[in-house]
Amino acid sequence: MLDFFGSKDPAKVLERANKQYLEGRIEGAIKTIEGGLTETKSDFELLPFVGRLYFENDQRMDSVTALKRAYHLCPERGDEVVNTLSEIHYSGKGAIETGDLLLDLHAQRGEYQELDRDLKSLDKRAIEAINRKYQRLFENNIKPKKVDDLSSRDIYLYLLYCYLLAAIGENKKVVELLDKLTDRKDTIPKAITLVRAISKLRWGDPYPYLLLTKVYLKHGEYQDALTAAQRAYEFDKAIGPAILEAMEGIEIPQAKAEGLLDFKLALHLDQKDIDRSLPLLKAIYEQNPDKVDEVIKGFRDLERAYPDNIELKYFLGDLYLDAGRVGLAIDEYQKILSSAPKEENNVLKRLVKSWKKDPKNTNLIAQLVEIYLNRDELTKAVDTITQAYEVDPGLADEYVHNLNLILEKDIKNLRALHLLGLCYLQKGEWENATLIFDNLMELGDEGVELARQALEQGRKIAPDNVDIIKSLIGVMERLGRYSDALDLVEEVSSSREVESLVELIPKLDHIVKRAPELAPRAERIYEIIKEVDPFLSTLAAAEARAASRDFDKAIEEYKKALEIDPEKRDMIENIITRTLEGLSDATRLTLFLAKLYLSDGKTAQASKLFLDAHKRNPELVAELIDDYYKIIKDHPKDPSLRRVLVDALYTKGMYEQVLREAKEAIETLSGKEKGHFLLKAGQALVEKGNLSDAVRPIMLSLDSNPDLVDEVIKSLGQIVDIDRNNIPAHFALGRAYGMAKKINKAVEELLLTARIVPTRVDRIINELERLKSYSPASGLPYYARGFLYLNSDRVKEGIAEMERAMEMDNSLVDRILVMLQKLEPTQKTAPLYLTLAKAATIKGLTDVAAQHYQAAFNLEPGARERIIKGLKGLIEKHPDTEDPKKVLANVYLKYGALDNAIILAQGVLKDWPEEVDWVTEVSQEVLNLDPDHVTAHYLLVDIAKRNKDNSRLVETLRHLLDFAPQEVNKVLEITTTWLKEEGKDLGMLLLFADLLYLIGDVAKVSDILDRIFQLYPEAGDEILMRIKNVLKREKTNYSIYGLASTIFIQKRELEKAVEILEMAERYCLDPNMRVDLFLRLTYLYNQLGRSEDAKKALNQARKLTPDQKSIFKLITKLKSERIKADVEVLKKKTDEKSRIRLAHELVELGDLEGAEAALHFSPSSSRMFKRWGVIKARLLCLKHQPIDALTLLRSFSLRADDDLDRKIARERMEIAETIGFYGEALAMADFLSPYLDFQKKRDRFRSFLLEKMATGKGLVIEGRLL
Repeated sequence: MLDFFGSKDPAKVLERANKQYLEGRIEGAIKTIEGGLTETKSDFELLPFVGRLYFENDQRMDSVTALKRAYHLCPERGDEVVNTLSEIHYSGKGAIETGDLLLDLHAQRGEYQELDRDLKSLDKRAIEAINRKYQRLFENNIKPKKVDDLSSRDIYLYLLYCYLLAAIGENKKVVELLDKLTDRKDTIPKAITLVRAISKLRWGDPYPYLLLTKVYLKHGEYQDALTAAQRAYEFDKAIGPAILEAMEGIEIPQAKAEGLLDFKLALHLDQKDIDRSLPLLKAIYEQNPDKVDEVIKGFRDLERAYPDNIELKYFLGDLYLDAGRVGLAIDEYQKILSSAPKEENNVLKRLVKSWKKDPKNTNLIAQLVEIYLNRDELTKAVDTITQAYEVDPGLADEYVHNLNLILEKDIKNLRALHLLGLCYLQKGEWENATLIFDNLMELGDEGVELARQALEQGRKIAPDNVDIIKSLIGVMERLGRYSDALDLVEEVSSSREVESLVELIPKLDHIVKRAPELAPRAERIYEIIKEVDPFLSTLAAAEARAASRDFDKAIEEYKKALEIDPEKRDMIENIITRTLEGLSDATRLTLFLAKLYLSDGKTAQASKLFLDAHKRNPELVAELIDDYYKIIKDHPKDPSLRRVLVDALYTKGMYEQVLREAKEAIETLSGKEKGHFLLKAGQALVEKGNLSDAVRPIMLSLDSNPDLVDEVIKSLGQIVDIDRNNIPAHFALGRAYGMAKKINKAVEELLLTARIVPTRVDRIINELERLKSYSPASGLPYYARGFLYLNSDRVKEGIAEMERAMEMDNSLVDRILVMLQKLEPTQKTAPLYLTLAKAATIKGLTDVAAQHYQAAFNLEPGARERIIKGLKGLIEKHPDTEDPKKVLANVYLKYGALDNAIILAQGVLKDWPEEVDWVTEVSQEVLNLDPDHVTAHYLLVDIAKRNKDNSRLVETLRHLLDFAPQEVNKVLEITTTWLKEEGKDLGMLLLFADLLYLIGDVAKVSDILDRIFQLYPEAGDEILMRIKNVLKREKTNYSIYGLASTIFIQKRELEKAVEILEMAERYCLDPNMRVDLFLRLTYLYNQLGRSEDAKKALNQARKLTPDQKSIFKLITKLKSERIKADVEVLKKKTDEKSRIRLAHELVELGDLEGAEAALHFSPSSSRMFKRWGVIKARLLCLKHQPIDALTLLRSFSLRADDDLDRKIARERMEIAETIGFYGEALAMADFLSPYLDFQKKRDRFRSFLLEKMATGKGLVIEGRLL
């Protein structure tokens, strides 16, 4: 007994087992340990050892069970179990069982970093098996539960399953699963550890870091989340949206949000997501205004992506304003105004608000003024500058610019002028300021008052400035305050400044004239001026006389000044010259100055003044002719003085002397000086009535001096007015108009000359040629030349000139078009039609232009380049017209530019679908020239699609593939798209199957062929031909064998169906498919009468699946498929036999209404009526009308040797039995007994019949009927 109990001691058991193991008795050692197990914790000492023994003895499952048991007995000693298991597994005999347990234990212990090593120790098949195991566990045990309901075991299995998914690359699914799991807070640390292990599986994979981001965010570890997110984004930019989705809904404390917000913003900016970027940018700026530059950069990036987004520009403009970058803000607001003028009010509000905070900002002021001016709100513009001026007058330069903009709109704006004057005062520009105030005084009483206020401010700034004082004196005069004005003059006189006093003399004179009572005070001022400088006072008096238009007295004062100081002669001359600039009626003063110049030897200046005086007052100057003769005698070589003399003589009407003096000058002078005298000679001849003689000198004057053109035109016009038929005058006038660049009138005159004298047409054409040089951009000279050429029957030159005229001036096109259209009936030439086309193009008559281009091409194909250019230009200007495109396509066709022709035809078809016939003709013509033209085929494909012509479409695509197999992908794309719209066309489906076969997608081919058969059972032969091709490439696709067998069954070719399925048996090894295969064979063998083969096939199916119900369902399904296929074929047939067969099949399917519809006809023969009756009877029974069915069958006479009659008899028997008509049932059984063994049925019927009769009459004795 003691030995027995000692045998349960773990140490002794282990010792004994170890001894047996060393002796090589592994099985004995195993039995010893198994016998020593007590189901208590003490077993832990034995289980690892027995686990090793099991493994060495190839009892792997027992080994795993033992180690797992040991782990659960003493979890605290789990390290020992894991170490033992690792030693066993990595001893070179790594197996799926131990690998699976290692994964399980490492996952339980949270040692996820070990999982990768465990997986690498297993082969591919083992990993797949383990994955399937944990997938089943997850799907069946874990997935149905809520996360909060998961046990600790569920959680570690969940995590292990996620790791396995990550190992096979299912990272997106891992992210989804772990994201769901981490909704439970106690799982987050484990999930983080797992994801860190997953991240080491594949360097560069972003999904583990995406998951870390999500987990860290939920766990509140925001900096770690940021690091993980940045790493994920670094690995793959495309993961940005997923990172953003992870961040959505997470509320991050502001203190910890900075880095994350920046990164989130960067992601949104990369995604160009304006709706999310804008709030983020604002949040970042609000949290940290120091980051304004980064925020602005973000806005700029968005602006580049969304250049037309108004809201973005507002944000950016407001940000610039807040940051004090007003200029940049204004740039943004200007962009808004340029793209959306309706936003002006919003922009204005922002600018006004900002300006009130910073009223001295010149950029804001300028922008506000610009907007107010655009809105014609001048008052607000002036108010803006006024307020700015009050705040800081020192910015006068900026205010001046803006005020000038206002005054451009309203030169009489009183407040703007007043403010402008103040600004000039601030700048120290006294002259400009006083000029503004002088203008202001001209604008009424309010202007005078504003000028007074401003000038008084100016005196405070510059109390001694004479300009301000003069302007203020003017104000006092306007106000009638002459005494105050004189006070100001006296104030200046007390300073005894000579120049200031002299400047005030005109003001003093004016005051005395208006207020004579002030003369005594004025005399004292005059005395002061004379005492200071008598010369200047005299000179001032002269200027005052000149200003008051008293020129005679002014001349006397100037003479006195010359007497006082002869050395200041030049000064006096300059002063007179300046005085004359503002005086247009000072002829006498002009002559006085001219004489001064002559006495000084300044002949040129003197003669210029004489001429000026002559122009102003010829009569006055003409009175001095004797003086001029004297002057010329003293200066004989001066042409200017002679010119004055000739002009004076002409003014006096002394035409003979004009001719004499002019002739003398003409003989001695040349160049421009000569021209004036020629003109005067011609004008004198006109006045004398010698019109024809006058033309030549007048024209010669123009040659000498073209500047005289206006006077020449006037003189020649005078001649023409007198003599309308003066040819030289008309011709000369045309030339003169040309030199004056009055081309219209020049052409008019020259054409008039041509009409009057047709024989001079060549000379006129030459003159028109010269006319071109005067105005190179004018088309009229070309038109006129063309007109003359055409009238002279020089058609070629005329057309060329007309074309050039149109190029130069489109307004001539109407006149030119009329002329060219008159030529068309007699001059059918390519140049004519080309010019007509150009004219029609300019007029916008696109269809007419296209017809003319076509006519030109027909006449002269060599002109195609010009024609093509013209048609292209026409198409560019009028892209919505079809005729130019059609004509251009025809031109391209004629000289072989087939690609261009097709492109145009495509465009026509797109824009004008009704032109499909023309496009088809073009395509066919292209294919006649080049049968292998790919683009033409595609165009025909497009046409076929538009016309819904499926057969033509399929034919074209197949032909395209014949010569261009490289187009298979594009053809496949077209076919796929078309099938989505027209998915039931047989030809297209067959083509689609062929295309899939060509690209090697055999799996899809079988699906398409099956679909074809369902839609078109009659296409069996076509499908079988393709199945044959498929089986050459892929022999293991069972679905293709099944389809082939179905087709053969439908065709009643059962042997071939068996043959194809037997072939499938050799290649298709999938158990589920083989069940279907053997059931099909069972059906076929039965149909062929091969009962033994049918039994074998059915047994094979039963071996593969023990589920008998599934076999029954599959048989039913196969039968249903076969019947449905027959029905689809039979529906398309109309003969009686097919309709009866269709009704039979529909009855089998349970479609009673369809069967009744199929039987809705009158059979043509008695035998056909019997066939019809059998099916009708079945139908009536199914409709619960057995009596009607039996009545119908009774109507047929029966013969025992006829198969059809026996079938009817059997139907009658079954119906009679069903409704209890046993006598009739017995009679039908007797009728059938010679042919079928119905003895049992007959006995049963007889028994039922006797019982029924006995019950009714009591006449049954010993089972016999009496």
